[in-house]
Amino acid sequence: MINRITPQEILRSVVLILALLVPFKLHAQQYGARSFALAPDGLNVVSILWERQDLSLDPSGAILFKDADVRIDALSLAYNHYFDLLGRTAQVNFAVPYVFIDAATGTTFSRPPLQGLRLEADSD
Repeated sequence: MINRITPQEILRSVVLILALLVPFKLHAQQYGARSFALAPDGLNVVSILWERQDLSLDPSGAILFKDADVRIDALSLAYNHYFDLLGRTAQVNFAVPYVFIDAATGTTFSRPPLQGLRLEADSD
């Protein structure tokens, strides 16, 4: 007994091969540790996260300003609610981030009109 390949099977195979060969871009978001931990139904969690990073940038001068120092403070207030969805644990997250950035450089301008000025900036 010989099995014949139907035109539908050929079409499915061609579509599958083309789908695997066509490049596409994926966008992803990183989740923190234990983001998907099981929790009791109806649990509410409020959390505050504060993170500080102190960065010293390239002293070799390969970037625009030598001896740049950057300090980043990030504050985040989050609310999580866990609930039952079709017999599985689900969660809804709301977060409000706020970021403070202070930057300074050891470079002092030597040419007019900025001669003698040091560059400093802060933003939030």
